Amino acid sequence: MEAAPKVTKEYSKTSAKEQYSSAPWERITFEDSEAILVCRGKSVRLSLDNGENWRTTLETEEDIEQLIPDEFHKSDRAFVEDYVGHLYITGNQGRDWMKLQKPSEVEKTFPNIVATHPFEKNYLLLDLKIEGDEFDRGWISGSRSEERIYISKDCGRNFKPVLAPVEDYDMTPDVISHGTNCWFSASSCNSVLSRNLIYGLHHITAVNEQGLKTFDKRTLFYSADFGKTTKLVEELKDFSVSRLQIFSHGVVVATKEGIHNRNPPEKLWISTGGPFKEAFLPAGLEYSSFGEAFEADFGRVLLPVYTTETAGQRKLARLLISDFETFMFSQFDSIFLCPQGRLRIKKLGNCGGPLLAQIFGVFPQEEESQKSVSYFDGDNQTVARLGFVKYLTVVSLDNGNSWSRLKLTDPSNKYRRFVKCSIDDLETCSLHICRYSYSKMNNSMSQVIMAKGAVLHSNSKYNRNECMSFISRDNGANWELAFEFPVYSVFANTGNIIVSIPQQQDDPRLFYITKIFFSLDNGRTWSQYKLGESVSTDLIELDTSDSSVIVKLAKIHEGMRTVYDNYILYTLDFSQLLGVQSVAGS
Repeated sequence: MEAAPKVTKEYSKTSAKEQYSSAPWERITFEDSEAILVCRGKSVRLSLDNGENWRTTLETEEDIEQLIPDEFHKSDRAFVEDYVGHLYITGNQGRDWMKLQKPSEVEKTFPNIVATHPFEKNYLLLDLKIEGDEFDRGWISGSRSEERIYISKDCGRNFKPVLAPVEDYDMTPDVISHGTNCWFSASSCNSVLSRNLIYGLHHITAVNEQGLKTFDKRTLFYSADFGKTTKLVEELKDFSVSRLQIFSHGVVVATKEGIHNRNPPEKLWISTGGPFKEAFLPAGLEYSSFGEAFEADFGRVLLPVYTTETAGQRKLARLLISDFETFMFSQFDSIFLCPQGRLRIKKLGNCGGPLLAQIFGVFPQEEESQKSVSYFDGDNQTVARLGFVKYLTVVSLDNGNSWSRLKLTDPSNKYRRFVKCSIDDLETCSLHICRYSYSKMNNSMSQVIMAKGAVLHSNSKYNRNECMSFISRDNGANWELAFEFPVYSVFANTGNIIVSIPQQQDDPRLFYITKIFFSLDNGRTWSQYKLGESVSTDLIELDTSDSSVIVKLAKIHEGMRTVYDNYILYTLDFSQLLGVQSVAGS
């Protein structure tokens, strides 16, 4: 008899575990803890034993909008925001709460953006957007807005405004938005920048009766004393900032001059906490704009550079690499020279080092209008319709020094019938993934990744109906076919357990679940548990608890939104199987 987990079926509305009756934004778990917070109307409920017992620890004045985890203090701190802008904070996993004392003039401004400091726990930045009167100018209309920034040095008991060092300006009818945003320079727990340093942007935008910009400037300033005093960045005071990114080892700023030049070339500046210096770019590089930079390990910066083609399309010209010591960028790796479109880089998996780059190619509307998305050029005049025609995925296993296409291995040729090109020729036939999952808690599976994607010829268009499921056990260096259809996957917190739910090919928003797949050996072999029924669902959530995996299926309600307290819950308990494996191993 095939080994199988113990499976329990229940309904969320009658389950004793209240967390399964909540939407994802209505609950929080804490690192290395069994504490769970959920919100219900005007109440916050706390469990300290992984959902077995509950008590109410906060009653708010209005219905709760969301629970907000603290980005840097995930073991004990969280915020609650209600629908009229009140904020509450806990520093002990929800046992006790304190209402933040927002300034009276913005007490009920909603929504709130709260930024915390990775090292100075009492320091908070509060970013608020205040809506004004309506405007209608040419093709653009909406509400005028003002952004204000406040800082607290006592965990929200008092707030003071951070004022930009700019001259007063007349609020004429042309001005549609203005205000200030700020960020702590310590943007991560690995930051080496000054802990007292704050960077800020003051912006003002004005349009004429036709809706065209007549003024648009974003001015960079800083504070070296947590907002007590602010100063302009002298090197950049004559430029408008088009992009600001704060990394652990430094700051990258892109600037441009004027708004009337349709595609003004940008300049790039770098600082390590002191003066900003213009970056050295490769000679002869033709470009018009910089993309979103990415900081790899050890302070290395990867920067996409674009040229602007006709119809407002951006073409990827180069990927540059630098660090915060030399201020010098160099181009590298020919794999990025040909694709046209947009580049996105992110970490791959749970181990340091591997990077995943996804390049989205685009095509004009006249070539194929069915799969298109709106795209507005920066001058507010050009509107193009673009869609994805190519989709290239590459991986780096050495912190960005070199890149290669994703390799599908099939030594026994058992997957050849599912692939339309020769996987032996990696330059023309490689794996392209669009979504992946990995374990964030189970160290024994730190190099295992499950992904949804397709094996495509280099000139093929991306087609979601060709998607299958793939697995890598060496952090993305090599991949195998796991299923000839896409799945959602989750990793148990212990053991080598993976649970996967099949996804419909024809309509990814609709599921008819009849079975659940599971593996006890890092995806080398798979078994299935048959539900005994076909469950129609439009929402799947996967959760883990020690050696158990909880599969949540929300039933479809015709013509209604999903009701979160009407989940079907399947709990797959693998503890007995792990015990058998442990005995066999010893």
